[in-house]
Amino acid sequence: MNNFQQIKQKWQTFWKSTRGKRLAKVVNYALTVLILAFLVYQLWGIGWKEVLTNFPKTGWFYILFLVLHFALPFTEVLIYRLSWKGLGFWQGFKAFTQKKILNTEVVSYSGEGYLYLWGKHHLRESNRHIFNVIKDNNIISAFSSTIMALLLLPLFVYFSDVPFLEVIQINESTLYIAVGLVLAVVLLALIFRKRIISMNLKTTLGVLGLYKLRIIFMNVVEALQWHLVIPDVAIGFWLVMLGTKIVVTRIPFLPNQELLFINACLIVAAQTSMPIDQAMLAGMMLTTAALTKILNFVLYLMFPIKSFEDEELYQEATN
Repeated sequence: MNNFQQIKQKWQTFWKSTRGKRLAKVVNYALTVLILAFLVYQLWGIGWKEVLTNFPKTGWFYILFLVLHFALPFTEVLIYRLSWKGLGFWQGFKAFTQKKILNTEVVSYSGEGYLYLWGKHHLRESNRHIFNVIKDNNIISAFSSTIMALLLLPLFVYFSDVPFLEVIQINESTLYIAVGLVLAVVLLALIFRKRIISMNLKTTLGVLGLYKLRIIFMNVVEALQWHLVIPDVAIGFWLVMLGTKIVVTRIPFLPNQELLFINACLIVAAQTSMPIDQAMLAGMMLTTAALTKILNFVLYLMFPIKSFEDEELYQEATN
């Protein structure tokens, strides 16, 4: 046990050192380059000209894109105000917008690090309470996404036109075992809730309900957005896309998750027997990724870190 603690301490010390931080950045950049390279390879097979000329033509796509983009910081302000009583809406909206940008453009959970440091400087709450609220919200959010994935799985397998089990290359018994293990973890989490979640039951149920409503709302809007661009595709395919996105976005510490999601979409589209215009699909997904980058840049200029009166927050959160 002592050896394990020594190894753990050395490991933590290394990643906190200047050399460790540089290595982490190199790994992140390398993963991003690999994802981009694989995406370019796939798009090359489809044809760049076809992809670039197949961007969405309907204005509803862009309206729904804005709704989806701002739904996350908007709802997080409402959710966190259940625990942080002194959180102002506009003040929180700017902070959660920065959190979203860091998680999207830097690496998952760097936004949570920033939010903790921001809360220490701007909230009249103890550091422990600030940390516990962020930790509890992440656990509840992950729990909500897991439940949603479990609810979608039967739809994929039994009601979708897409051969889901063939796409993910597992048999039905393996699927049942995986679902059983997840359900066991969920059950254990419920049994030992008081050891994991610091919120009281009333607040926990309120937060869980809001996360559920947000997941349902965002999935419905996103499926509608895709359907408006490519209306001839069966709803089963979009269900698989939603399930793929839930899985990809729950993998921690992956840079550029939207690019990884595009890769997954193209792989699924290539493996399904359904007639899908891959150039139109790629054009739609790339348009979303490009608009996300552009809007994040604009929002960062609108809500710069220095407007929070402490530029060290950004350095501490991203280093």
